[in-house]
Amino acid sequence: MSDSGSVFGPGPRHDASPASHRESSAQFLERVAGDYWQAVRDLLDDWLGRVPPPERRDLMGRLRRAEDHTFRAAFLELYLHESPVQSGFDVEFHPEVPGVRRRPDFLALSTSSTFYLEARSPSTATNKRASAGRVGDVHDALNRVDSPNFWLWIDVEAEGGRPLATKGLRAQLEGWLAGLDPDSETSHEELPSYHWEREGWQIRFRALPKSPAARGSGTGLRPLAVYGGSHAEWVDDAGVLKDALSDKGNAYGLPEHGLVVAIGTSFFSRDDFGVKNALYGPEQWVLDREGREFVEVTRGPGGYFHAGNGQRAHQHVSGVLIVNNLHHCGIPQQRPTFWANPQASREVVALDAWDVVALRDGHLERTHAAVGHRELFQLPEPWPPGEAFPK
Repeated sequence: MSDSGSVFGPGPRHDASPASHRESSAQFLERVAGDYWQAVRDLLDDWLGRVPPPERRDLMGRLRRAEDHTFRAAFLELYLHESPVQSGFDVEFHPEVPGVRRRPDFLALSTSSTFYLEARSPSTATNKRASAGRVGDVHDALNRVDSPNFWLWIDVEAEGGRPLATKGLRAQLEGWLAGLDPDSETSHEELPSYHWEREGWQIRFRALPKSPAARGSGTGLRPLAVYGGSHAEWVDDAGVLKDALSDKGNAYGLPEHGLVVAIGTSFFSRDDFGVKNALYGPEQWVLDREGREFVEVTRGPGGYFHAGNGQRAHQHVSGVLIVNNLHHCGIPQQRPTFWANPQASREVVALDAWDVVALRDGHLERTHAAVGHRELFQLPEPWPPGEAFPK
């Protein structure tokens, strides 16, 4: 990769194919061609240009790393530096906090507000990353199957403990697919199915006929079209947040300025239910003494801001900023939300580009951002320009 002031090399680039399952964000951005992706590389370099040299070298090194969790954490920090800069703040890296050794990531200063900003990027457990890597290798290998007439629906029903050799499996799949009729009328419940098992791996395939226009060998179309699996997990947004906040609550004592803890999350849910419970305590319905009539909705103990019995917690944390599903291609659509601590020892004036949720009279009220991210970062419409993968 580049040793200049750019994160990635100057090119030229000729490979405009989509990322493989094993390819990291850094590896993909280093090799992918096209104006769409060059706009992303230019944005990273532009933002880095406003970072002081020592911190710039650190962020650049982490953005070049082949581990996606490292790339995401570095990109979150770069985004959190650029957001207040574009909002008119001066931003200092790793400021001293009187009385403690640890230093937060940033101090943001303006005429209207001054606050510390600490970034937190929950990472996937090492064993889960290894598992995802093994499954990703299987997906990449099977995308080399020659399947002129069918898309493949793949369900990894059981995963072996070691990487899977797929050469024999690819040959068997091609033989099975060659014996199927793409013009046979079948419902989704009756799709042709093929089950394969070896070395602890169990994989089921279903064949979905391609339209006549998409058929043929050498089209460049990847055969895997639907990815499934049997590994269902309970979605615990509240638990993710509590873990991310666990070592931040008392790290800086009683700082002289407000403290905002920013967490880069990857939540699928859109209703903020888990966030509300994690920060303000679980929602509770209060009934009358006879248990017949609804009286009100309150928040029970156990929230980050609510210790129970009327006692508040972590009052030195002014609020938690949730930056959900931050992606280097989706900056114009980003909607960070600042969840205010209702009894913070020091209030923070939120950026105009943040949604704000505050607890008022027992109810959570949301105020939408006054400034969108396209305006904040002066991004043209559309951005990125063109198509990601032109046909």
